[in-house]
Amino acid sequence: MAIGSAPTEILLRKQLPHITESTAIGPDDPLAGFGLDSLGMVQLVVQLEEICSIEFSDHVLVPETFATIGSIVGVLDTLLATTDVAS
Repeated sequence: MAIGSAPTEILLRKQLPHITESTAIGPDDPLAGFGLDSLGMVQLVVQLEEICSIEFSDHVLVPETFATIGSIVGVLDTLLATTDVAS
């Protein structure tokens, strides 16, 4: 998976109430099935913004962005690439 996926998965595991450390989560598995709800999404956004020194724009703050690990990592990669160019 793309850069940033390991930290993203670690953060997600903290937000997903229905998994254990040994639960396998694929990049395209729906995270709602693992218990990621709207509050968990907000907490995840705050943590990712803080850890990655990024800011999610309003147009990516939609449920589809947080549907899977793959979709989250895709947005993170774009934001991090944009941040690197702007720096």
